[in-house]
Amino acid sequence: YNCGVAHDPGDYRTVGTSFEIAGLGGNSSLEDALEGIIDFFEIGKPPGFIEGTVTLNGGMGDVSDVMISTDDGDDTYANNDGSYSLSVQPGTYDVTAHLVGYYDDVTDDVTVNSEQTVNVDFSLDAIPTITVFGQVVEFGTENPLNGATVTLSGYADFGGVTMPSGNFNIAGVFSGQTYDVVVAYGNLETFYTTINVGDSNYDMGVITLSEFVYPPTDLTAQIVNYNDVILNWHSPTGEGGGGGGDDGEFMMALLLDNFPNETTWDLTGPGGLVDGGGPYDNPGDVIEYTNVLEPGDYTWTIYDSYGDGICCL
Repeated sequence: YNCGVAHDPGDYRTVGTSFEIAGLGGNSSLEDALEGIIDFFEIGKPPGFIEGTVTLNGGMGDVSDVMISTDDGDDTYANNDGSYSLSVQPGTYDVTAHLVGYYDDVTDDVTVNSEQTVNVDFSLDAIPTITVFGQVVEFGTENPLNGATVTLSGYADFGGVTMPSGNFNIAGVFSGQTYDVVVAYGNLETFYTTINVGDSNYDMGVITLSEFVYPPTDLTAQIVNYNDVILNWHSPTGEGGGGGGDDGEFMMALLLDNFPNETTWDLTGPGGLVDGGGPYDNPGDVIEYTNVLEPGDYTWTIYDSYGDGICCL
């Protein structure tokens, strides 16, 4: 068959696995014919190559994990000796060498011609690492939690487990990055935060995990004799009068005024008086109280013996 430049692209026929393009005419060379076929089928020109060597400076990375890519989407990986070869269509590219734990090395405006090899070497410097540390304790008791998991995710993922002291140390964390932190332990409420680490070790301080706290339902406040306040509520399940369900933790914080010796309170429930407190001595103190209560309806009442309520700070 006579394969040549298709002056009339519509005048061709397929014969088995070969084809014939009619209408060549003239004295076209074989090179012209091949170029015509390439253009006709939009094959494109023969590729060129970007080749070179990748060097890692410091760190614990494996050079064979380095990816070399162009801004056009072509990519390859380096060999065990750091050499690489990337086939690309003729054009101009920005070429990047990337490996987690190292700063990217980028070479801009690399021009590659058909059937030509361009040499581009890369040198990647390791990102310095720091240690993230802190302590995990239980809310209320402040007891250290042994075996709590601490995970960091972001640029790379890291993790650790607390020691009997509640302390954790996560080494080898890449500096200059942002990480999402999750701290979890048993049935306690999971702790979430985000940290931005710099060039020095990062202290997360004391992380407190508490039990899941559910708000009461149908909370009401009633003023009695223009002085005292009575709070009434149902358990988080909405079941009053000892209607079953799990025990719940009651917590209150009372800010005292300038006359703490006038302030008292009590907590009553289905079985009568549960507890009480006051009078107090120190103006401006915050009185905190916690109690685990069985399901049911409870009333917390604050009293002021003088009759003007909590008024002056």
